[in-house]
Amino acid sequence: MGWGWERETAAPDSCTGLVPSIVSIVKSTVGVGLVAMPFTCAHVGYLNFLILLIIFGALSHFANVCLAHATEMLISVRHLPTEKVPHVDYVTLSVMTFGKRAQWPVFALCITVCWGGAVAVMIALLDVLHGYLAGSMLASPSVFLPIVAVLVFPMCCADSLESLWYASYLGIAGCLALTMVLAELAWTSKWSMSELAPFDFAFDRLTLVPVVVFCYFGHYNFISIYCGSERRSVRRITRASVIAHAVAFTLYAATGVLGYLAFNGATSQDVLKNLRTASGYMRPTAELLYAMMLYVTIPVCLFEARAMLEESLQHFCPTFLAVEPDDLDSVDETLPLLRLAVELRKKREKMWSPLAFATPAVLAVPRPLLRRMLVVAGLLTSATYIAVTYPHVITLLGLLGASTSTTTMVILPPAFLLQISVHANVELSSAMKTACWAFLTFGLLAVPLFTGLSIATM
Repeated sequence: MGWGWERETAAPDSCTGLVPSIVSIVKSTVGVGLVAMPFTCAHVGYLNFLILLIIFGALSHFANVCLAHATEMLISVRHLPTEKVPHVDYVTLSVMTFGKRAQWPVFALCITVCWGGAVAVMIALLDVLHGYLAGSMLASPSVFLPIVAVLVFPMCCADSLESLWYASYLGIAGCLALTMVLAELAWTSKWSMSELAPFDFAFDRLTLVPVVVFCYFGHYNFISIYCGSERRSVRRITRASVIAHAVAFTLYAATGVLGYLAFNGATSQDVLKNLRTASGYMRPTAELLYAMMLYVTIPVCLFEARAMLEESLQHFCPTFLAVEPDDLDSVDETLPLLRLAVELRKKREKMWSPLAFATPAVLAVPRPLLRRMLVVAGLLTSATYIAVTYPHVITLLGLLGASTSTTTMVILPPAFLLQISVHANVELSSAMKTACWAFLTFGLLAVPLFTGLSIATM
């Protein structure tokens, strides 16, 4: 797979100042997890809910601080050229820290996070539009989601995320719109805060803790955001992370408490289902904005996974769709199907068959683009299949939060910093070392516990 220099990362080129960095971090953090906040708040108690958001928000910010320091140490100790710094990402950092033995576990981890996020987004998109599709064949997940996959396919094949620069701003607008419509419904509801439960200490509520963890799952993008900044500094990105997490906490807390206040015991696992029967002047506008946000979030989620899979395919199958078969001499003898296609292309004027007429159009597509299209098709097909067969967003978010998000947020960042500080001969403060080891201990205990609880509730 190499070091990752040869491919694009998820960092937009415009991420050069404080405000763009804040927006990028907020968009990487706030997303589909928003729809599960009212249900979580209703079942753990609103004070417990706010405490969990504060705790894991602080842990998420500390993880970003660890990643920023580790990346800066890595750049210094490796003497990376300026042109290679923007291409450092989560997998690159893991390989350069722990060697190639860490390549595949972190590779699989990041792909699972990206792909799982796309599945959750697809489920939420169907929920938000279900009220408008009711009564038609599009209301069926097996019809609607494949159509969404086809429509989003060209966006997923884009060379970079620059063409989706508007996704960050549209995403924040959609989240704000959803929060505002819940505020309107809470204002007109008959419930008051005194009637809501502040605490719920039932053991089975632990299964909802990973859902809160998943809300802060954007760390695999943080390194790309940091390295993609022209004015890169740990102090600046730390300040951006603090502001971004304050915005994320505000959105999550407001959505959770307002949704709980609006629907109380009837709060659904996905609050978008509650909105189907709710009235309100802002509801259609909020649903439209949130649906647009979810739609453009699918290619954003799959971008990093697609790039990693393309890179691994190029590394292990360098001849797979890597040549332009203009003539037979350029085709490897070990690729009989491709050789047959070239022969049919040359004989298409002398023979008639569906294959002979179809192959010219296929062969006109550049080989790297065709390989990318196959990777995207595989990701979208598998994501659509899971979304259709298991449309339970809260369980999916809990499982992802328990396994992948906890690992990328609690275990790997302090491990990177501790290991790289040894290579760079940098003495960490005793407080930082203690915090890193506490992080690691908590993560190693939390991942199997939360994952087991999440699987038990499936």
